[in-house]
Amino acid sequence: NVWSAIGATALLSYENSGHNNNLSFIITKEGVVVMHASDNYLLAKTLHEEIEKITDHHVKYVVIENAQGHAILGSNYWQEQGAKIVVNWLAVEVIEDHGEDILKQMQIGRRDKSLGTKLVEPDIIF
Repeated sequence: NVWSAIGATALLSYENSGHNNNLSFIITKEGVVVMHASDNYLLAKTLHEEIEKITDHHVKYVVIENAQGHAILGSNYWQEQGAKIVVNWLAVEVIEDHGEDILKQMQIGRRDKSLGTKLVEPDIIF
């Protein structure tokens, strides 16, 4: 019940939609736990569509352990779906200091693929 969408082994780009990391999820009896929110709203939505092909369980948590854009920027999609965003406290500090710059860089590099993406506050900090 552990799945992973393996990203490109290349730098973030328009062509790979910012998917150059592994977006993984675990299906439990209580729901789904996603590791990393993804690079943007639309990529998170695409991952969610794939999850729904495998299980009817809802995504309960999205765990983020670093502040890289490809890990954090899809968070608002998941919050809209009712998932709790769980973020490492060190990542929270980086996001507070540099989150707007990370978002702007993604919007410039992935233009139309950044639609709907915005920064959000985490629900749980660990």
